[in-house]
Amino acid sequence: YLDIFSGETDRDGTHEVKVYAWNDREREEDTVRVRVRPEHMIEVLIQNNNFEAGVCSATSGQVFEATVINRGDFRETVDIEIDNDYDTVQAVISQSEFDLRPGGRKTFYIFINPTFSARPGDYTIGLEVRTSTETFEEDVRFRVVEATETPVQNGEIEITSYPTNLEFEQGEQGVISITIRNPGTTEARNVELNFYGSGDAVVFSPEFIGDIAPGQSRTIEAGVRVSEHALVRAYNVTLEARSGSFSTTSTIMVDVFESEPGNEGNDQNEEENQILAGFTSLFRGEVLLGGIIILILLLAIIIGLSLLNSNKSSVGNGSYEGA
Repeated sequence: YLDIFSGETDRDGTHEVKVYAWNDREREEDTVRVRVRPEHMIEVLIQNNNFEAGVCSATSGQVFEATVINRGDFRETVDIEIDNDYDTVQAVISQSEFDLRPGGRKTFYIFINPTFSARPGDYTIGLEVRTSTETFEEDVRFRVVEATETPVQNGEIEITSYPTNLEFEQGEQGVISITIRNPGTTEARNVELNFYGSGDAVVFSPEFIGDIAPGQSRTIEAGVRVSEHALVRAYNVTLEARSGSFSTTSTIMVDVFESEPGNEGNDQNEEENQILAGFTSLFRGEVLLGGIIILILLLAIIIGLSLLNSNKSSVGNGSYEGA
């Protein structure tokens, strides 16, 4: 038998392969027809997937960047899942399903956020990437270390309500609701909110809340503005509520999508409708004006004919009397 291997750049279809055979007395050659069939093939790359690079803590999460590459010949629908067995570690993926054309690539993100209850050490979380014909499995490796900040003591302040996932288009603005509670026995003074991790791409309006009495909650509206030039990706934003030396943090994942030209099309349609309405009004006005002009012309013709008949009558009577 004859083993033949095709390269990634070889096209599908039938190919002719020259086969040679020889010894010290003779030589022969023949042509073999080989058919290269299309195939399904994906590749998954995870950046910095090792314990030394993936260091995180309760106050500093870790973001892994992963890329799916379609090296096959078919358009693929890719499904992504993570298998997290740890109650003390939050793991979220930025996207769970997408389509990928042949030769295309797509980047998604894996957000790791340990809680203060997570013990220091090395952790692994399973990542599974599936298509209709194959499955890719890989462990996401990270290391949890002690937090560099002191966790909230005696429940001085808590973030009890906030959006965990947000979706915005480039250039879009919005408002989110956040509730802060003081479960302690003393007043939480000069409470403020801060947002970190998205730079100028996604800007939150820092809010000064003020004082919160023991056992009381305060809900505020924070503004969100996405830059028109923001990259199309997921942003891992740290929400911090602080009162003096006490602070607590939570994570908000913001998905930024490419802006669609739908609104511009609506404006254009509205302008076209206004122009059409203007033409319609103008046309109606011209019809009305034309009707008036025709009526005036008819009246003028009738009057002219009447005068003409009157003149003929006068001429006829004068000739008769002269005879």
